[in-house]
Amino acid sequence: MALTFRGGIALEKSALTADTPIKEMPSPDSVTIPLSGHGKDCAKALVAVGDRVLKGQKIADGEGNVAPIHASISGTVSAIATLPTPTGEEECIVLQNDFKEELSPEVTPFDTPISKAEPEALIRHIREKGIAGLGGTGFPAWAKLTEARGKVTRLIVNCAECEPMLTGIHRLLLEKTEEVIGGVKILMRAAGVEKAIFALEDDKEDAADEILKLVRSSKNFAVAVMETKYPQGDERLLVHTLLRKEIPANALPSAVGAIVFNAETCWAVYRAFVSGLPCVTRLLTVSGDCVKEPANLLVPMGTSFRAVLDFCGGFSKMPDKLLAGGPMMGRALWNTAVPVTKTVGGILAITAPIYKASPCIRCGKCVRACPMHLIPSKLHASVEKGDLNGAKLYDIEVCNECGACTYVCPAKIPLLQNIRIGKELLAKKRS
Repeated sequence: MALTFRGGIALEKSALTADTPIKEMPSPDSVTIPLSGHGKDCAKALVAVGDRVLKGQKIADGEGNVAPIHASISGTVSAIATLPTPTGEEECIVLQNDFKEELSPEVTPFDTPISKAEPEALIRHIREKGIAGLGGTGFPAWAKLTEARGKVTRLIVNCAECEPMLTGIHRLLLEKTEEVIGGVKILMRAAGVEKAIFALEDDKEDAADEILKLVRSSKNFAVAVMETKYPQGDERLLVHTLLRKEIPANALPSAVGAIVFNAETCWAVYRAFVSGLPCVTRLLTVSGDCVKEPANLLVPMGTSFRAVLDFCGGFSKMPDKLLAGGPMMGRALWNTAVPVTKTVGGILAITAPIYKASPCIRCGKCVRACPMHLIPSKLHASVEKGDLNGAKLYDIEVCNECGACTYVCPAKIPLLQNIRIGKELLAKKRS
């Protein structure tokens, strides 16, 4: 029987790209690379307008929870300015492509066998290569490893892809199985753990079989098959499902002896050590009923949504919604000029019915669906009244913003939208 958690929802899959192999997109004419880090931390530019940069060159760095930022193409710095991104306006470095694809001298493989390397050296290399969590949070991998060392006994490889239209991770596990496992081994050494669990949903049995072929003989690896349910990919739910341990509020998985990495992050680690190439590409699912040629793509970081969509043939019809991410947690956009970043795993162009919200009927469906065991209707009502203290009392900050509540609401109330607004207002109040 597949493992699962209480709450959540079953979603109808609409995977137009499930059988579409990953294709590498050529470099665009220009890229726009944001300097944002994690949370309030931002990198500072190490280059100036007019400078020539090489692919893989470090172009920004900073303190705090920041991973260095690298050029995804070779070319010239044409601007450093505040520009629109999928999460708002941010300072960005714009690079004009010279199409020479000239690699920086910084792009060198790790020169010590992993089994002999000190964990600190591995973590330093991971930081220098700018690897951040590619599951959506963008949390720097080096910071996660540094915090977890000495506290954890298991590494969980998050292979769940519970958003119904995204298929990039599934394709990655099928096509680059050995490389993902290679990255896991590096992270295990860096974290100081001897056990790793590959966590997949039961609609990815083919990927589970591929992994099992390579790890079956080792006592250090296990493959856990979970029920396909949304939002199984949330690391708190993943840890609870696999280990039956609850991560305390505002704590990390290390509090219960675990560290979690997304499968694509593991792949990025492998490439950073074997080829020396920093985190300068992103795996994307480009899909939706309005995209002419849906695809799974490996895209240079900073490529505009417009260029990605053009590569996929453009729109077959005008979409009602353009989303950065999946249909549940993705952010709606109005501008295709925004760049692909480390936190964007999909671009969706879809038709969507327009609903008019009606008053809450107190049915409790949102409560039953909430995987964090909150009362979304109370959170929504508190924010709507401007009662931030009430919202905090109902644990608004525990919300993982999965959107299950909005999905099941028969009154079509935009519960998640108001919860996000409340969380943003509380964050501003604290700062």
